[in-house]
Amino acid sequence: ELKSPTIILGSLSLSRAESLIKTVSDFAEEMILVSIDHERAIDPKELQKLIPKGFSGRTKISSVKELFPAPHQCTASGVQCVVIGSLYLAGEVLAAYHGKQINPHLQDKLIKIL
Repeated sequence: ELKSPTIILGSLSLSRAESLIKTVSDFAEEMILVSIDHERAIDPKELQKLIPKGFSGRTKISSVKELFPAPHQCTASGVQCVVIGSLYLAGEVLAAYHGKQINPHLQDKLIKIL
């Protein structure tokens, strides 16, 4: 039986996050907002401000490390969890779930030009 999912959301774009949050707020049981390990990551407190007033589910701020403390372990509530918002977040979650480390040299970096 399909149940309302727990949404784990992190984003590098406020406008992208706004449209995602608006879409999933119609059916999510819970929204867990996380920061992504990237210099352009949106603070979860900013994401929380985007949640529609009429959202009836639960909301909390967490981290990938808290949600996936050990390989093959997820502490998020709910039967189904959906990770959305950024491929960087998806990579972090997959690495944490499988007990791997992300190679920081493979991350995109913003370079300041003087």
